[in-house]
Amino acid sequence: MPKPIVQVSKKLSNHEFQGLVGTPVYTDMLSNKLHVFANSSDDDIIWEILSHLDENATGMFHMTTIGSDNIWRIYFEAFADMNAFRSLLDAATQETTETPRIESIVVNTTHDTE
Repeated sequence: MPKPIVQVSKKLSNHEFQGLVGTPVYTDMLSNKLHVFANSSDDDIIWEILSHLDENATGMFHMTTIGSDNIWRIYFEAFADMNAFRSLLDAATQETTETPRIESIVVNTTHDTE
């Protein structure tokens, strides 16, 4: 018989988030709110970061999107988790450019046979 899979989850559902209304945790989450204006091409990156935080965040978080405009609203209980999200997103979406290299080739065109 296979073992059941148990996974830690720090992500709150809509119902769980609404249940926090009026608590100090809700107040903290409102003060640690981010609006992320992203291209649809960044969706996979954002989901990957949220999946990472789902298991590794210090506190709880809640995520929702605003309409179909690809605007994410993310609430964090812990300020450190909000900063971790921002750092991970910056690193993941940073464009890397290689420094051009100039390679020179020296060709000996003289004949040193004399």
